[in-house]
Amino acid sequence: MRITVLGAESMACGIATRAQAGGHTVTLAGELSAQATGDAAVHVGDDSAVDTAELVELAVPFIAAGFQEPS
Repeated sequence: MRITVLGAESMACGIATRAQAGGHTVTLAGELSAQATGDAAVHVGDDSAVDTAELVELAVPFIAAGFQEPS
């Protein structure tokens, strides 16, 4: 399966690494993604990878996704 993970923090890298270990083709897209992963098997791309993905995973901090902390 072609998976794109949007995000560059530890959660995104963890999801990308585990999916790749499961035999999936993974693209990690995010500002820090080139620095965040040392796994050469995980492709680092940009947001255009969403167009060809079969699954898109949003793995960004709660606030970055446009949500507000509950009061």
